Amino acid sequence: MYYRRTFLATAIAAALAITLPVAAHARDGSVKQPLRVMLVPADGGTEDGTKADFQPIFNAITRTTGLNFDIKVGQSYGAVVEAMCAKQADIAWFGPASYIPARDRGCAKLLAVAVEKGQSVYYSGLFTARDSSLKNLKDT
Repeated sequence: MYYRRTFLATAIAAALAITLPVAAHARDGSVKQPLRVMLVPADGGTEDGTKADFQPIFNAITRTTGLNFDIKVGQSYGAVVEAMCAKQADIAWFGPASYIPARDRGCAKLLAVAVEKGQSVYYSGLFTARDSSLKNLKDT
């Protein structure tokens, strides 16, 4: 969870630094025009759990910058990508498998990645069914 929060905080800061001066005519992070954030389901996939995980980050950013956020949780990674493409979100968090199609559709651009000890990091796994004939990477 720490890395997810660190990544999200970094991404938000980068997004704000880059996009707010350009998009001043759009949502400005005010109480009346909060920045719309879409999160992928986390914490077992519940909206309440996901919001509870990330709300402290947004509260801290609001206290520090005065910016306000309207935080929503998509039903899936795909829903978050669609929200970005439909211009229903100003900021979104999703992984590389979701980012590529969003980028290819012109809906998103990468602004930040998680960094640990000076190196970008992304933790993932490749899983198969227990009885699958795929036993190693060469089998794929």
